[in-house]
Amino acid sequence: MPALKSLTDEELAEILALIKDADSVELKLTVRETARAKTVAALGIDSLDAQLRQVFFFDTPELALNGAGVAVRARRRQGEKGDTVVKPRPVVPSNLPEEIRRSDSFRVEVDAMPGGHVCSASFEGSLTTR
Repeated sequence: MPALKSLTDEELAEILALIKDADSVELKLTVRETARAKTVAALGIDSLDAQLRQVFFFDTPELALNGAGVAVRARRRQGEKGDTVVKPRPVVPSNLPEEIRRSDSFRVEVDAMPGGHVCSASFEGSLTTR
């Protein structure tokens, strides 16, 4: 795996400015399958207590939604109701209308991962099972 580059001072300042106006921050990482057991142990996770999830992303074959800066996801979690989410990205939190920011189904999220970050808006809805 190639070495990861450190954030520049400018990138760190940008992330911190986004976090100030965000509702949540998610730190994301990718773990090789061969390192999964070591990672789980290092984080103190009990695999038997893990929550099973099914996640589906929707787009056209040409990835038109992704190209337009929109992610659409449906998710089911063990023991919980499912949800659907539409995420426009990137967004600048301070540019969003206040009436949208006050909505209970709306959140601003910063996803930070090695090599980059993105600030997204998130509109969430509940799924019913049939």
